[in-house]
Amino acid sequence: MVIILLLCLCFTLQNFEVDGHIPNLSQNGYLDSEFEERLKIINKPPIKSIHTVFGHIVDCIDINKQLAFDNPLLKNHKIQLKPSFKETTTELKVNESIFPTLGNDLCPEGTIPVRRATKEDLIREKLFSNNIGTLTLVNPGTHFAGVRLNLRPKVYIGINGTISVYTPTVEEGQMSSAYIWASNGTDPNYENNIQAGWQVYPTLSGDVKAHFYTSWSNGHQKTGCTNLLCAGFVQTSQRIYLGTPFSSTSTYGGPTSQMTVSLTQEEITTNWWLRAENTYIGYFPKELFSGYLYYADQAGWTGKTIRGNLPSPPMGSGHLPDGNYRHSAYIARMAYRDRQRQDAVPLTGELVLDADSPQCYNVTWDKYVDDNLQHTIEFGGPGGLDCEP
Repeated sequence: MVIILLLCLCFTLQNFEVDGHIPNLSQNGYLDSEFEERLKIINKPPIKSIHTVFGHIVDCIDINKQLAFDNPLLKNHKIQLKPSFKETTTELKVNESIFPTLGNDLCPEGTIPVRRATKEDLIREKLFSNNIGTLTLVNPGTHFAGVRLNLRPKVYIGINGTISVYTPTVEEGQMSSAYIWASNGTDPNYENNIQAGWQVYPTLSGDVKAHFYTSWSNGHQKTGCTNLLCAGFVQTSQRIYLGTPFSSTSTYGGPTSQMTVSLTQEEITTNWWLRAENTYIGYFPKELFSGYLYYADQAGWTGKTIRGNLPSPPMGSGHLPDGNYRHSAYIARMAYRDRQRQDAVPLTGELVLDADSPQCYNVTWDKYVDDNLQHTIEFGGPGGLDCEP
């Protein structure tokens, strides 16, 4: 569900005038009338509106009139309601969902829930900075702790993981997240990337809650964004909306909340489908990537922070891995799809561990833990003042 406060996320933060890309506000001081005009573009006419317990409004909009189809690249796109492949991964057993429901006010058939953007959301966009990345530093003050696949040949068709969800203490300008990702291209300036997971990012969301998010980027065209602010991701779910806050998160030493998320490329259309908690949220159409994400040549499981002008914030639970899954953040049930579109699990020797600031954040490969967690990594750390190389 779109936290449609979601600012257009482009690598160079320039005002790109590219098909389907809404110009970034970061270099434009808009008048009130211009804010209103932009809100009209983003917020489609609702068939029904729902006031959530989180204080924001969710609009039920016609699935065929969603923002994605404002993108000229999708002018003749025929919407898919579900993928053609069979999903074989299952949820990690939990007592209850951490994705909030819309109560008894579900969206009508043929509509999707989308968070309504506000003027305040657009104002925050002026402060929004790049939050796309894999395991490569994209700017000073950005840190990673995670693993990536390193097989030969490097052809990945899907990636899956169950991520423990925390709410690390983060201030304005800082960000902390955990996600799975798939990309094609080793040059950050030309990389095509998809990621999905959770993040705490006050500059983006306007609060300090953990939110479900996804993002995409086309490094060749310099387009992309988080969630649904720009015209790209095609949402199909009537239940889960991008940008939704979680109803519960993990506590150190206490109950653990987690979600299972996957990205899978469909063979026939080559669209990339996003799935969370046994629900297909929607897909990234192949047209978004200029043919450069026909398959992924990199994929992984990662924790990430951005410090802004402050000390580096905590990652995950805020504690370094210690072998206790009530203490450390983790990504469990790690799996991927190979070039034959067969499900596989990562093995020792097939993964590269990457923690760029191990005194502040680290990652451990725990291999096969048990029948529930299966193949698992622990990651995270406290952050602090001395995280820079």
